[in-house]
Parts: sequence; structure tokens; C-alpha cells
Amino acid sequence: MGRNTGHFSLRREKKSMITLDKSDVNEPLSFKGLSTDTKPTVKYESLAITNGSTFFEMDTQDVYFYDGATDSWLAQP
Repeated sequence: MGRNTGHFSLRREKKSMITLDKSDVNEPLSFKGLSTDTKPTVKYESLAITNGSTFFEMDTQDVYFYDGATDSWLAQP
């Protein structure tokens, strides 16, 4: 009892549709992806995500701006 049997479950990893449109250092980044994609925070592929970066959800047409003070994406009306 309480012994590790070595059994485990495999979870299929979801592929992301995120595309980075702009990669100038210290410039706001522009992302496109699906509403089901996890929006990156702080860094994306070693690039800092700065205030004013945008994320456009292709399936919902929703736009988000990045708030560096709270490391969160804010939906735009």
C-alpha cells in the first residue's frame, strides 16, 4: 500500500495558434491567436511583453491590451 506502481496518464498537449507580428526590442508586441490560446505574460520567446502590446483573437474578433503593471491582458470595448 502506498507504493508507486509507475502508472501515469498522458495528457495530449494543445497546440497554440499564437503568431507574433512584431519583434522589435522594447516595442509593444502584436499577437494573433484563438480565444482558447493562453495569452503570454511577461515574456514570449525571450522578448519582453511591454505595456500596449496587443492580442487579437481571430475567432472572436476581441482585442486585448497588455498591462505591464499587473502582468495581465485587458479586454477592449
